Amino acid sequence: MPQLANKEQCNGCEACANICPQSCISFNQNEEGFYYPSIDHEKCIDCGVCEKTCPLISPSLMFRRIKYNDTLAYGIHHKNAKTVRCSSSGGLARAIAEWQIRHGGKIYGVVYKNHFREVVFTSADSINQFEPMSGSKYVLARKNYIYKSIKQDLRNNISVIFIGLPCEVGGLYAYLRKEYTNLTTIELVCAGVGSYKVHTDFLSMLENNYHSSIQSFTYRYKKIGWVPYFVQCHFENGRKYERMYTFSEVGIGITKFKRPSCFHCIYKAEFRKADLTIGDFWTLSPYNPSYNHWGTSVAFTRTDKGEQLLQSLDNVTIYPVENKIAKRSNPQQLNSNSVQNKDYELYKTLLLTKGFEAVSQTFQKKETFMLQFQKHIPGNIYFIIKKLLYKVVRR
Repeated sequence: MPQLANKEQCNGCEACANICPQSCISFNQNEEGFYYPSIDHEKCIDCGVCEKTCPLISPSLMFRRIKYNDTLAYGIHHKNAKTVRCSSSGGLARAIAEWQIRHGGKIYGVVYKNHFREVVFTSADSINQFEPMSGSKYVLARKNYIYKSIKQDLRNNISVIFIGLPCEVGGLYAYLRKEYTNLTTIELVCAGVGSYKVHTDFLSMLENNYHSSIQSFTYRYKKIGWVPYFVQCHFENGRKYERMYTFSEVGIGITKFKRPSCFHCIYKAEFRKADLTIGDFWTLSPYNPSYNHWGTSVAFTRTDKGEQLLQSLDNVTIYPVENKIAKRSNPQQLNSNSVQNKDYELYKTLLLTKGFEAVSQTFQKKETFMLQFQKHIPGNIYFIIKKLLYKVVRR
């Protein structure tokens, strides 16, 4: 019987389930809130295809030998101010989607399902379909059989842009086994993925506390600007939950309790497989020409295809930036694995034995008076203050 990657290695890319000719591999959530493969041994014919496909235990990605390029970097934001405010960072993914759809292609990305409890991959060939893909989700999306759908589109000569985490891009290429000229892959800068149990238990706690079902939810609401960002939840009874991500129950949980494989990621630095890497340009100076108070995206073009895509966009403001400045935006996420939080084991034990509310109370963080005051400052005033403080610090 096949031996797939163990729990410490498996990143949940689901390439094995997609490639199985008997459809005998399924992914199930364990008690910690992470999905892992399960094999139906009665259906399995022991063909070994899953083992040959898994990028963690086989050389299935050897064909994807891109000339690693970490010198071309850009600061980017969408030209539409409303789009920037509704996006996680600078609206680059939205700009790419607009371009792709205008040219008759498809975008593959992730959306919430089942009252925000599930995150799944789907496709979009219209902006209305793309809208739910906007925004950071912070848990690993279910691929189900999306790779099969992508392969069918590619064979039908449909242009495809795939936006996912580095491990999901790797899973897609491992499944495809060859290059396609009509496929462009975009990876998101990743700091590790959180637990579905943390995510769903948080939502259930809110619904219980607010006595209403959730109407809308986001991890990245821009209340006073791009940073700090807020977890925001609207309820059907008109009430609202809003708290800085860093101080929210779910933000603390996502930070402290990540998928084990994130501490052993194989897609860092020169081992990346995507055409384009995009994320938040966190450390950008407010005096930099590419800075936008409501969000700026950083982009690294890894291949000529990625570079051509960026240069084709006519709906963004784009500035080349120095490599060292761009890499400073997400140093750990770009170059090294996530580091296991010192409270990891304690958090896990409390979560599994006493539940989410109990563990949240244990690790609760209180906002300082200054932070409480800060979140009530109008965005335009906060921008002025930020520029002044930056100038003082730089001195």
